[in-house]
Amino acid sequence: MARRGNRIIPARNIPPGTIIKDELEARGWTQEDLARIMGRPAQVISEIVSAKKQITPETALGLAAAFGTSAEMWLTMEAAYRLRLAQQRNVDDAVERRSRIYSLAPVKELVKRGWIPGATDMTDVDELERSVIAFFDVRSLDGVSDLTLAAHRTPTKEPDPRAVRAWMRRVEQLATEQEVGTFRRARLEKAIADMLLLSAEPSRVCEVPGIVRELGIRFVLVPHLPRTYLDGAVFAG
Repeated sequence: MARRGNRIIPARNIPPGTIIKDELEARGWTQEDLARIMGRPAQVISEIVSAKKQITPETALGLAAAFGTSAEMWLTMEAAYRLRLAQQRNVDDAVERRSRIYSLAPVKELVKRGWIPGATDMTDVDELERSVIAFFDVRSLDGVSDLTLAAHRTPTKEPDPRAVRAWMRRVEQLATEQEVGTFRRARLEKAIADMLLLSAEPSRVCEVPGIVRELGIRFVLVPHLPRTYLDGAVFAG
């Protein structure tokens, strides 16, 4: 047995056809024998045994008469089997959706850093998907894409695209919150010499972000994510 939420679900989903096969074996009957006894086509019995065909009320009555059981037993087994099949399909869908989300972003790290809600239920795929979509500011997961950047990175290591994508998105988020001046290339080129002088004075290095923002450049410091292997990057918003 397995537990999923508040529900306990059998580890194996056994179709009624398996019970029919056991009954046939116990009596030394074949499927053709059962078909003759019930007055049904052999193909119908074969499809019920292989779970390709569902047990109808009429078939349940025939099985009950043939095996000395109740029709309700066969209908109950059939309903339970089909219900668990539907539940399993939903679980598979959730696994597939969760797998896609994890392939797009380092979910654990986003939660850890508070970039998506810390209270996110990691097993609730709908909530998780909404959080990731909101983080990337897209309408659906199909809209999650990479930004083009020029980066200074470790040349001997291959970065994880999920980590780079999330790191760049966080930079973009913080950058859009900044107010900057109008960018003019000539002003920037003129200011470079002054900024180089500031870089020689540790106590004044902190003035650089403010200067570049006045020059129309958004400057953001975001600690790297594991496996980004980036020291810094420049990209257009």
